[in-house]
Amino acid sequence: MVRRALQGLALLGLAGALVIPLTGTARKGKKKAKASAVSFTHVDLGEHTLHDTGSYSGELQVEVPEGAVSALVRCGNFGDSALGAVWNLTDPDGKVIWDGDQRPDEGFRSEFLGNDAMVLLPQSPRAPLVAGTYTLNFWIGRDNLGKVDCEALIRHHEVVEAPVLELDLVFVGVPGLDAQGTKKHKGYQKFLARVEDLLADSGVSIDVSVSDFQGDVDRFRIVNLSDDDPTEFHALLAQAAPSEPHRITVFMVHEIVNGTAGGATILGVSGGPPGAAGMPGTTHSGLVVTAMDLDHRPHDVARIFTHELGHFLGLFHTTEKTGSDHDLVHDTPQCTADDDGDGVVNSSECTGYGPDNIMWWTLRPGDPTFTEDQKWVLHRSPAAR
Repeated sequence: MVRRALQGLALLGLAGALVIPLTGTARKGKKKAKASAVSFTHVDLGEHTLHDTGSYSGELQVEVPEGAVSALVRCGNFGDSALGAVWNLTDPDGKVIWDGDQRPDEGFRSEFLGNDAMVLLPQSPRAPLVAGTYTLNFWIGRDNLGKVDCEALIRHHEVVEAPVLELDLVFVGVPGLDAQGTKKHKGYQKFLARVEDLLADSGVSIDVSVSDFQGDVDRFRIVNLSDDDPTEFHALLAQAAPSEPHRITVFMVHEIVNGTAGGATILGVSGGPPGAAGMPGTTHSGLVVTAMDLDHRPHDVARIFTHELGHFLGLFHTTEKTGSDHDLVHDTPQCTADDDGDGVVNSSECTGYGPDNIMWWTLRPGDPTFTEDQKWVLHRSPAAR
């Protein structure tokens, strides 16, 4: 999210980043919630050979047992210079959910990501997870390292009416604020209360711990990110090391600087959709939020935080900036009204058709909401319990 505007980025990746443990003090959210027990199956899908000019990962088969709630498939470690995405995906009934050439509207979408290409099932009530064998193939672009490592994570624990997200907020050189200081920092307390209020509309509550970053604070307190070089962003995400894999790491940095836009401030960036929920230590294992406005605009930071969290859990923008693409669920309002012909659908042009949703593409005041289908997706995330 660039200051006053959200921006979708095509992200490259970083291989082999160091994983650094995080330590600090705990702070619980104001709402006490009962979480279901966590139950996952991890499946090693093996290493596959690639051609450096670009090639398929090879056919992968993922067995989904009866009662499974969601599945996250990752093929990664193919190098900084390559991009990868799911190219074809067939469900156990033989239905083609996704084809990179045809791009069918079947409740699934895949975008090219760097060094960790992923697929989350389900992404929409229109394509619920079913038991049986899913068959898929990733396309990994040119200049890769010649191999790709693949794995899957199957969530078994039940979907509850009011799931809990366990969040690790990691402070990285935020002036005047560290983990211990959050107890008395008025801006932080307002921010956290607003996040809880925003998520309450989705039926989700949060359990928050805070800590201070133990890595290279001087390097990461200001994260430099451009459209063609997200190296620092990915390097920071790869250092996520939560105490439990399902916990979501959020790096609260002083600022994210967009080199492509002449140094404009990016307010928040997610490792998704989808993020690597339940898979720590990858280049998509969390999100990064600019904390410089916590003193003066804590509610804005809260909305950005909640929006980026939605991306991590599998939600797309209801309508993208140009109005040409929309999300996967059918109960969100969509807008194509570019009345002034500038190539951008803005909030005033789309009044009543999206800006009141938390996943609208740009920041605006008010009380944003989630739709029922968006809630359905959030409740099935591997991170929800």
